[in-house]
Amino acid sequence: MLTYLRLILIFFISGSSYGASVVKKISKSKVVKLDEGSAAGFDKGARVCVYSDSGKRAACGKVVKTAEDKSYVRISRKRSFRRVKVGMEARLYKKNRTSKQTDSTAKEHRNNIKFGYLFTAMSPTSYNNVLYNAPTNSTQSLDSLWKKDAAVSSSVIGAFGEGEFAVGQSYAVAIGLRYIINSATNAVSDYNISEPTKFVESTQSGSAIGFYTDFTFLDVSFTPSFFWRLSSGLDFEMSSVAYEAIQKDDSGSENSTIATYKSSITTASLRLGTNLNLLAIGPIGFVLGTNLLVPLAEFGKSSTADVTDPQTSQISVQGDTDLINAVDHKKSSFAAQVVLGTYLSF
Repeated sequence: MLTYLRLILIFFISGSSYGASVVKKISKSKVVKLDEGSAAGFDKGARVCVYSDSGKRAACGKVVKTAEDKSYVRISRKRSFRRVKVGMEARLYKKNRTSKQTDSTAKEHRNNIKFGYLFTAMSPTSYNNVLYNAPTNSTQSLDSLWKKDAAVSSSVIGAFGEGEFAVGQSYAVAIGLRYIINSATNAVSDYNISEPTKFVESTQSGSAIGFYTDFTFLDVSFTPSFFWRLSSGLDFEMSSVAYEAIQKDDSGSENSTIATYKSSITTASLRLGTNLNLLAIGPIGFVLGTNLLVPLAEFGKSSTADVTDPQTSQISVQGDTDLINAVDHKKSSFAAQVVLGTYLSF
């Protein structure tokens, strides 16, 4: 997994970006002339780096003079200046927020539609996968007819989509949706150890749909096509869980539902998001990001169960309550997501 993320990061950093070319070197003043100027964001005071054909950074300096279609960059270090050759590519090192021209390229990035894959490392809600807890005989007293098999709080199946729109020249607002599916589980367990031909087949599934809104308050451009953003916002997710247990026997003559369960919860969370964006081909780009969520409240919780198993007489609580307590569908204390997708700027 770490190797995979490292390869993605290298792809982002090494992606192509629009820049200028060195057309002349003025050795006396250690200044290089570029064939792009203020129209392309090369404003006076902006930091510019020059790169060799292999992509290695040769030198960096600041724009000391600019016109609409040309600019002059002073490289103070003599050794670095010597490494610069006519024809090398020059790119803005970062967005110059004090310039009169507010980086029109980056402004275009903030209006876009994103969609892609969503990995949920930790969900705003959690629940337990449960199995039938077989009595050893008809008189055994049990605390519960259900045993917890595994806690479910993550998902590898998910997708997201959002629209992001500029607010002024430095901020943006995003509105999005996501959908995740928890892998369905199918399990078989004994019905009663004293009746070895009988067994219980259990099926359980979960899913969630979320709505969120984010406000981008920090936007840092490393180049005109590669930038990093930090945002925060509100998140609402409705999670649902379903369970069914069917009692069968080896001969196939018995097939009766002994328990069903349904539950839904809506959570409200605070969000903090960070992402890297690369504008790769025309208006098409790629995004890699992480979202951290802190669930603050749950509401609209509804859990219903219908347990008709005659062996409920061997437990001390009511059968429906027993199953609801065993699944324990509830709000989590923390959530984390990873997104990998593409976007279209407009």
